[in-house]
Amino acid sequence: MSNIFISYSSKDVDIAIQIADDLIRHGCDVWIDRRGIDGGTKWASEISRAIRNCTYFLIILSRNSLASDNVRKEVELAAEDKKAFVPVRLEEAISIPDDFRYHLAGIQHVGMFANYQNGLNSLLKIIGSNKTTTTQPNNKIIVETRAWNKGHGDILSFDYTEFDNIADFLDAIFYSLTIQPPHAYTFGKTWALLDTKTGFIFRDMGTAWAWTQRQERDLRSLEEAGILPNMSLLVIPL
Repeated sequence: MSNIFISYSSKDVDIAIQIADDLIRHGCDVWIDRRGIDGGTKWASEISRAIRNCTYFLIILSRNSLASDNVRKEVELAAEDKKAFVPVRLEEAISIPDDFRYHLAGIQHVGMFANYQNGLNSLLKIIGSNKTTTTQPNNKIIVETRAWNKGHGDILSFDYTEFDNIADFLDAIFYSLTIQPPHAYTFGKTWALLDTKTGFIFRDMGTAWAWTQRQERDLRSLEEAGILPNMSLLVIPL
């Protein structure tokens, strides 16, 4: 389960990704749409599921997000599911609409506009106030995408127990890439995963493996394919 869901406007993507990566580096489980919300049916259902499964709903407040219909929908979903709101302000002087104010009333806001590091420290204190909700470290898989995303340095954190099979795991990585391969189902042809500890490159997974077995999808468990809890993987181009 992702502990923190980050809601933001696509116009604020750079700072949103920075906050997400810093939280991950400090051991938090973060779900963030790294592509920018496109409203597609499949991705909309992923967002809804991620909100339902999160503990903290971190909303990045700016003029952009307060004018975003998608952010407003996410706020409504989080409110319905009674999530803990964590408002993060990118601007000091912004007028918050009434529909947002209702859900954020009486909640401490974290300011990122004056000093980013001080704001991050305050955020970590709030998120870290309930240690029992954090996924245990040995259930995490860290996936770095800097080699694929032209040095952007995205860091993804996945809960090992969320995935029933390799196909779902690779789909989650694919949809999280800032720069996606030109075609889906190209794992093992245009990109692969490297174990940063051993240097082993995973190629024979996903469609590449399924086709050799005359199957449509790679329904092996992560363990069967050699992906284990607490692994650190790097997405690499082929």
